Amino acid sequence: MNRHLGYTLDNHTILQVVNGIDSVKTLVEDYDIEISWFSPKVIYIPLYRIEYLSDIISRYILSKKIKGVDQSSFSGRVDGIDLGLSGKYKGLIYLSLDDLSSKKIRNNYYFVDEKLKVSSNALDFIPHIPIARLSRDINELEIVNFRSHLKNIYRQSKVDSITFSTDILSYIKYLDGKIISKKLYL
Repeated sequence: MNRHLGYTLDNHTILQVVNGIDSVKTLVEDYDIEISWFSPKVIYIPLYRIEYLSDIISRYILSKKIKGVDQSSFSGRVDGIDLGLSGKYKGLIYLSLDDLSSKKIRNNYYFVDEKLKVSSNALDFIPHIPIARLSRDINELEIVNFRSHLKNIYRQSKVDSITFSTDILSYIKYLDGKIISKKLYL
């Protein structure tokens, strides 16, 4: 089960992302790469992976550790589609976010990382909306070609018009094919 701190998205945004994903699916069909697309039920903006939390007491302790994190909701827009190349992002197809919302998310990530002292590679963090994962590894040439194709797709698809609004920072867990969002005790 995946557990994160993250931002849930409003229904209008999820609908925009789903429509955008549908247009992207159509444009990558001809590419000979197997892709596992994420369900609309699990679309959110992840901030920080927290596997060790499992119950209400742990969530309460986490809330106390990160007291002072910027809890406010915010709006932004998608400004690209890309493929992760290494580490936890390897093979991940994601929507990148505009500079202003990315800065807010990144600042919260660094704040949480400093308080929890868990991450070993905080500089690798990419603010994003995950939409799919490659079903198999691809070679360097395929990566270069596919990333180039994704950049062209972005201009042709409905993804370039996605704007979003988030809810407050929440504890999010992925269970049985959907996300469950819980308030933090901040």
